[in-house]
Amino acid sequence: VYLAEHRPTGSQVVLKWPVQAKEVAVLQELDRQAPGCTGLPRLLGCGTQMGGHYVVTEMLGVDLTTILERLEGRSVSQRWAVSRVIGRLLMRRLETIHACGYVH
Repeated sequence: VYLAEHRPTGSQVVLKWPVQAKEVAVLQELDRQAPGCTGLPRLLGCGTQMGGHYVVTEMLGVDLTTILERLEGRSVSQRWAVSRVIGRLLMRRLETIHACGYVH
């Protein structure tokens, strides 16, 4: 997984290479069935390079590791509050994926 620049917009994007063809198909279908779903990155492009499939998606923000590192030294109640928000966001994403016919 790589951080890249989307040339048309200049924004940072995620480039994942190599990926399985089936993963590309699933991401395309999710993008078609649930466009604009909060928490699911928009598929910006896909193709093949050097014999491997790739996908380009929007970057949603910092990774979970960074969020957890920022919580170090915080009170248990603050860490718990953030953990609950992250849990709710993950559940909403899974609900959307399940509604599209996929089981994660």
